[in-house]
Amino acid sequence: MGRTTCVAIAVLVFAAGALATDYELKYDWGTTNAGFGGPHDIYYGHDFDLTNYNPRFVKNIRVYSSGLVFNKQWDGFNIALFDFSNGYPGEMLWGPKFVVGSGMEGPYGQHWCDFTVAYTLPTGKTKIIAAVQQYWNGENFDPLYIDNGPYLGHQWWRTSPTQWSEYYNDGHNLLIRIVVSTNVGVAPASLGRVKAVFN
Repeated sequence: MGRTTCVAIAVLVFAAGALATDYELKYDWGTTNAGFGGPHDIYYGHDFDLTNYNPRFVKNIRVYSSGLVFNKQWDGFNIALFDFSNGYPGEMLWGPKFVVGSGMEGPYGQHWCDFTVAYTLPTGKTKIIAAVQQYWNGENFDPLYIDNGPYLGHQWWRTSPTQWSEYYNDGHNLLIRIVVSTNVGVAPASLGRVKAVFN
């Protein structure tokens, strides 16, 4: 099965002689198939391997969503990071943090929303799950989106506080990404070149 390790070199920063680079990690193809609203309190996410990044600093979680679907306003959801050891999700490392999107770009208001995490993994931790929780019931929620596939794996959902399972949505991938930074505490970034590498 193919695996994408698309790494986007999107931000270059010079500060006191240091070069900081932000990397966007994803398991999706950049297409949009459909939005959906899952049951209340369900977490959906991808596992990511930060072994080759130093420091292992998660700057943002990126979620593709919309404020114009259902009740025509942003309602918000929770984001969190979970440990991912021995091939299975574990304890919550960071969060939950309640976040609310903004803006109404796109034909149905859908676009990428960036939410600040600013968390360095503890010593010995290299793999995480970045997850989004459907916080509200009924129509008071912001949809998550899936791509057109094919399925790339690394996708999970938590249906109870102790129960995780692989999330296979008819061969599609969740549009949930993370941004990691190789230099923490530098000056505000200026936009640089973008480079994508697929394996």
